[in-house]
Amino acid sequence: MAKVAGREQQVPKLIRRKSEENLNASISVDLPEIFRFGEFCFTLRERRLTRGTKEVALAPKAQDLLYLFVEHPGQLLSKEFLLQKLWPDSFVEEGALSVYVSILRKALGDTTATCRYIETVPKSGYRFIAQVSSEIATAPASTLAPPSAAKVGRFVKVAIVAMIVSAVISGALWLSRWRRQSQVFTYYALEKSHPFTSSPGVIYQPAFSPNGESLAYAWTPFDNGPINIYVQNGAAAERLPLTEGAGASFAPAWSPDGKRIAFLHAERDGGLVEVFVEDADRRSMPRKLAELGRFLSTQSAMPTLDWSPDGRFLLSSATAEDVRFPSLVLISATTGERTFLTHPTSQVADGDARFSWDGAAIVFRRSLGSSMDDLYSMPARGGAARRLTSDMSRIAGVAWSSEGHSLIVASNRATAFTTLWRVFLDGRPPVQLTIPVGHAWAPVVARGSKRLAFVSEVSNVNIWKASLTNPGKPSPVIVSNFLNTSPDISPDGASIVFRSNRTGSDEIWIADQEGRNPRQLTHFGGALTGCPRWSPDGRWVAFDSTAAGNADIYAIQVENGSLRRITNAPSDEVVPSWSRDGRYLYFTSNRTGRPEIWKTPFDGGEDKQVTRDGGFGAMESSDGRTLYYVGDMAATSIWRMPVAGSSHSAVIDSVGQRLWGYWTVSPHYVMYFHRRSPNDSSAEILGLNPATGKTHHLGATERAPEAGGKGLSISPDERWIVYAQRDIYQTSIMLAEGGK
Repeated sequence: MAKVAGREQQVPKLIRRKSEENLNASISVDLPEIFRFGEFCFTLRERRLTRGTKEVALAPKAQDLLYLFVEHPGQLLSKEFLLQKLWPDSFVEEGALSVYVSILRKALGDTTATCRYIETVPKSGYRFIAQVSSEIATAPASTLAPPSAAKVGRFVKVAIVAMIVSAVISGALWLSRWRRQSQVFTYYALEKSHPFTSSPGVIYQPAFSPNGESLAYAWTPFDNGPINIYVQNGAAAERLPLTEGAGASFAPAWSPDGKRIAFLHAERDGGLVEVFVEDADRRSMPRKLAELGRFLSTQSAMPTLDWSPDGRFLLSSATAEDVRFPSLVLISATTGERTFLTHPTSQVADGDARFSWDGAAIVFRRSLGSSMDDLYSMPARGGAARRLTSDMSRIAGVAWSSEGHSLIVASNRATAFTTLWRVFLDGRPPVQLTIPVGHAWAPVVARGSKRLAFVSEVSNVNIWKASLTNPGKPSPVIVSNFLNTSPDISPDGASIVFRSNRTGSDEIWIADQEGRNPRQLTHFGGALTGCPRWSPDGRWVAFDSTAAGNADIYAIQVENGSLRRITNAPSDEVVPSWSRDGRYLYFTSNRTGRPEIWKTPFDGGEDKQVTRDGGFGAMESSDGRTLYYVGDMAATSIWRMPVAGSSHSAVIDSVGQRLWGYWTVSPHYVMYFHRRSPNDSSAEILGLNPATGKTHHLGATERAPEAGGKGLSISPDERWIVYAQRDIYQTSIMLAEGGK
């Protein structure tokens, strides 16, 4: 159960604190502080950097760094000062600061040949060398000098005019304050929220009936199983199935009259997503209304569905032959005719769209890459989109608040945990509604009854160790109350590197082979960071991180924490692995529009595309001659090709849905986890001998592995393995009553 606070909590971020100070100042209630330099404009309150009319994407930590620079133009800022300001509660190596300076320089167009903004002062720090002008929203008091006798008459007239102007301004300020105070926002008693569902299983995308008494939601009895739609009329009521069968039925949406429910259906992950409409009382067969295209959960968020208040349209996201990336689409509720509302650029996806209560506007999530989400609004029948947030953080659901002046948003904008926030449409700083214990996502609001429901998730993933030579049960080796995943055993077998959010953000950690003496390697403080992989000499660990906004490959030196950024493309680069000689790093990139395997020299050089027909998560064989990779993410098939060639062939048909990261290569095996069916609560540990083509049973896990991530590593002597296992996973719908 997600614990909630009785009052709304502010975000302890550097720029947000400054913005809130401005908001609380008596002379600058409504207007932001603006910094201008060169071609750029940085708005403090909106945390937005623009170049002319074009917005420049910038990660939150890079925004904090930019603020420090423009607040102190021309001044030498020591590395110690910047580290203390950016990471006040953590010990961070200088390498992390260098990464964000590099990110900021790239955004501003600085190069080693032309340094116009950020100057490096060797062994000391950095200086912002551009001229900066600032505009502060103040109403300065009059500083008129005493008038001379000859000008008394004119001064009296000026004074009278000044008094009138002052009265008008005072009246305007009072009216502004009165309007803001009179704009009542719905209060949700989250501290008194209670479970609406209590059965084991996984719940997705709840939707209120128009009267606020019933909830429709997608449910599966186990992770990775068939998903169906259910309707429940109260917390104590029995849930009734609306759909039954294989595949996934999800994203229910009630018609305004409450008589019908629309939903989405796909036979498999990566399959065609279709829109169906069915009577809420199941008196008729579901009617297919439209097709939305193919969606793969590892590449983009699955689409949602909303019904317009007048009942004429459904709102979702779709792809088409000429629309490669998910775009908002309006669907006629009678004919199924589709009208695309947005046309996002490459690598951008639109989704989670919701009609306003009057049907005039739409709010939606726009995603750039794997975890950079922000909210936008636009007219319901199409038009220019207006950006509402500049967080570039993961958004896991949005709903209009009952009064229609604010939004309830699930976001990880403060920590690695997804919590509920109130986002104001007038630009005020968002306010946190739930505290980060577990995850809260998929909020939904009933306008009439002013109820708020959301999915509460409690999850615990730990790293387990299993012997391949001695019989016995696997045992946990790296454990905390939160997430511990993506383990990789060092080349000497003495250490394990892994990803954990035990400090509130995703970071890379290291421990010995028994899980003792854990030590934090990275200190990004909010960026999605994971998939660590040891270099063959054991000196470096490569990993992926969204520290720059989009995902890139980095490497950190284990001994001294020296950090190096490997890739700089505007696309997402993830899941690194080393060539056996340590000269190259393989990674997965979507820069061509779909995931492909690329490689780049570790010491710098040009990126080179390796696969042409799709590829994910590559790994060289022990002799460095063969490259293995996931060729089909939907089927999770393993393929191989010569490192020096281009021909390829499948070696494993499927390791199991969403188990793309549970395979590895050793001198004698391609080892992988396999579930015979989605009903299996554990996984087989299998080893394919590439030389003979024979598959050997090597053991089994206690519980299901943590699907959807890189999670398996084998020791150099092939005697033991470590893997990530989901020990706890509980979801339920929580219900909170609303009022003024």
